[in-house]
Order: sequence, then C-alpha cells, then structure tokens
Amino acid sequence: MASHPAALTSEAPDSGGGLYVLLLELGAPARLEVGRLGVFDAAAGWYAYAGSAHGPGGLRGRLAHHLRPVRTPHWHIDVLREVAPLRQIWWAHAAAADEHSVAAALLALPGGRLPFPRFGASDCKCAAHLVWFAAPPAFVDWLHVAPAHGWRPFGVAPA
Repeated sequence: MASHPAALTSEAPDSGGGLYVLLLELGAPARLEVGRLGVFDAAAGWYAYAGSAHGPGGLRGRLAHHLRPVRTPHWHIDVLREVAPLRQIWWAHAAAADEHSVAAALLALPGGRLPFPRFGASDCKCAAHLVWFAAPPAFVDWLHVAPAHGWRPFGVAPA
C-alpha cells in the first residue's frame, strides 16, 4: 500500500483552473485492476499523470483529492495511487482544459513511454494520459516541452 502525503511542502495553487502533472513512484512491480480497461502489470519506476482542473474548486480542489488517501477509486489514477506514493506535483494556471497536450509533452521527455493503453484517457482520443519513466523526470526538462507557461513544482511530504 502506498504511503499518503500529509502536506504540501510549498505554496499550493488557488482555486483557479489549470493543468497538472502527478509524479508517483512505484517501488516494486504491481498488478492493477483498472475498471473496464482491465488488468495491467505495472513495472517499478516513475509514473507521470497528466490532468486538468476547471470545475468547482479548480486546481486546489482537484489536487486536494489527489493528496487524500484513496477510499474508493474514482478515476484511473486513483487505482495507481493506491500502490504508488505521490512524490511531486507540477502545475500551471491555464484557461483551457488541455491535458491532452500535457500528456503528449510528457511522452516527449527523455525515457518516457506509454505503460497502459487508454489509461486516464477514456473520454478522449489520446493514447493515454500516463507516462512511465525508469528514473524520475526532471522538472527542468519539463520546462522545455511543457505546453503552457508558468509551471511550478511542489514536493509532497510523506505521511
């Protein structure tokens, strides 16, 4: 079972809309049952998930969800969060909900590959919104490919 973050280590975003990347570390291989997508064998390593938040609560509300322990998985990423601790979040304010460009940019980072088809992308035509890395992707590399401006990282303190 994943440890769950207790607090953000720096200033969190406000309730405005925006884009985010969740970075999770899976220390050992795990089998994931992801609803209608099926069962996947997840390799140990780092997973980067692309998301957007433009509804009630904006970024603050969505990230608060991702920082809480999973009780009942709501989204695909919640299944992975059950076994892989959240290590960092990258976020940016953005007027448009374009997690599709974020997912494509993550895949452009060195060493990125798609681990499971359609993960996080059941409501769009993207191949997936999740990218796997053997080692953690660097924020400085992200800034070279990110689809929006003003990206900020914050680390997550383990519980």
